[in-house]
Amino acid sequence: MKLIKISIFPASKTFEKFVKYFRVEQSNYKLPILDIPEHIGEGNLLALDICNDISLIYLNGCFNDEVVLRFQNEATNSLNFIYNYKSSIHHKIEDEECWQELDQFQHAISSSYMGGAHSVKLEAKKNYSSYIISVSKSAYLSNRKKYSNTITRHLKSILDEGKSDSFFFHTGSYSLAIADILKSIFIGEYTSFEQIVYLEAKTHELINSHLVQYIRDVENKNKKVHLSSYEIKAIHTAALYIESNISKIKTVSQVAKHVGLNSNKLQHGFKGLYGTSVHNFIGNIRMNKASDLLIHSDDSISEIVLNIGLNSNSYFSKLFKEKYQISPSIFRKRIELPSD
Repeated sequence: MKLIKISIFPASKTFEKFVKYFRVEQSNYKLPILDIPEHIGEGNLLALDICNDISLIYLNGCFNDEVVLRFQNEATNSLNFIYNYKSSIHHKIEDEECWQELDQFQHAISSSYMGGAHSVKLEAKKNYSSYIISVSKSAYLSNRKKYSNTITRHLKSILDEGKSDSFFFHTGSYSLAIADILKSIFIGEYTSFEQIVYLEAKTHELINSHLVQYIRDVENKNKKVHLSSYEIKAIHTAALYIESNISKIKTVSQVAKHVGLNSNKLQHGFKGLYGTSVHNFIGNIRMNKASDLLIHSDDSISEIVLNIGLNSNSYFSKLFKEKYQISPSIFRKRIELPSD
């Protein structure tokens, strides 16, 4: 086992630690992406600091040997958001003996004080798509003090500095909405200004999803969605099936049959894991694909209607206008570039 001690803030220090561990020349790499060399494993590591209050460490890949990352909180009290998309991950606070397993798709929030630490264990040859987003509580709230009076009591309890020597750990419910955001982050060449802005926006979106899920967990602690690991993965498969086959999707029962669940269980799972019904999820996918086709294709409205699994142009226009407050034809005219 290899123990790597790293600072929570800034993420650039974590980048330097991994450069040393990977035994590569730092001059060959530029923030925020570091390729994992073959003698260590495969994949990529991303480290990003956002302003003075957010640190993102994102791993997409695996290590040949077991690695323990010990995150030392040297400069500030922090709130940490932890998630893994591809498999389970192990976490523990300070010097506790037992590791806590966070299942695939399960979100977690921890709070650590200045001088404290928490660790993540990465098993050998296990493929991860995991991140730890750390927020400096004092800086994060200070940068948003104009809105501090709108913080709900549930969020105030975890964002407040509180006791300077206490830990908080919330093993949350499962969230496929977070997985969908994570899927949209492809670790490539985040080197241009607009790409970094995109990555920052996605990080804020992830933080928001964790906070929303936390409120939902607390307010519905006696109404938890009870799903097996098989059912959670089946619902995730259902979402991917809908996205890939939207032109062929006609009924909820069709989706349920494809993933081997009954319609009631599928509806129950979507409500708990996505916060919406299967019907609404399908509708959102249709409208998202329609807007994309209107922007990036020359397909006629009739062709787009068929491509998203509908049969009526007028019904499509009605749905599109309900979502975007504009008709598809006017939307397309407004995004068309003037000819030279």
